[in-house]
Amino acid sequence: MEAIEREGLNTPHAIRLLGEEGLLNRNWSFPVPAYRTLFHRDLELLKAHYHRLAPADRTLRFFACVSDSFLDSHGDKIDWQHACLIGCFIDGELRGVSELYFDRAIGSDHAEVSFSVESAWQHEGIGTELLRRILMVARNRLVHSLSVVCMMENRAMRKLVRKFSDDLHVQDGEVNAEIAVPLPSIFSLFDEACLNSLGWMAAWERGSREERGDVAAEPGLAGAVSR
Repeated sequence: MEAIEREGLNTPHAIRLLGEEGLLNRNWSFPVPAYRTLFHRDLELLKAHYHRLAPADRTLRFFACVSDSFLDSHGDKIDWQHACLIGCFIDGELRGVSELYFDRAIGSDHAEVSFSVESAWQHEGIGTELLRRILMVARNRLVHSLSVVCMMENRAMRKLVRKFSDDLHVQDGEVNAEIAVPLPSIFSLFDEACLNSLGWMAAWERGSREERGDVAAEPGLAGAVSR
């Protein structure tokens, strides 16, 4: 609780998130997930994750049951200079992703976020942790408002967003939510620096393994940020 107050996050949503969810003491039903920043060098890992999404999950993420070629095209079109992606690795495989896209308008303090978690690892708190971490990145970029758009039938996403905001409304069959983002703190800046450092190290190590012809799964390097 002291850490929450220190970071200016002593809101009912933040207290409920860390108190009732108990993320730091969670009894995971699978190996503890590890989180790190994704970079362009991780594109093939990202595409492989997209391909593993079930048809229903593809529909909820992309608002249509899209093909593998569409997913590849989506990955290729990501503007990594105006986006930040955070991945959740379980046993070295990328199983969940949060994608933060910044508004390119000059002086804008707005961004949008989307999520995808493979079906076998849903309902285990991964989405909550991905959103918490992407909020950290947003606040460090001085984003004041974060938008989330999902389909009406995406009950899991609606439940997730309500942990962070009550500002939800329905328009044209879609649920639109706005999450207020606090100002950065030394702790949020440090946390993101850790995520970025681990991301660069993991991407570099993966590139070195590929050059040697060793294409094994992500090493335990990312596990350094597993809480």
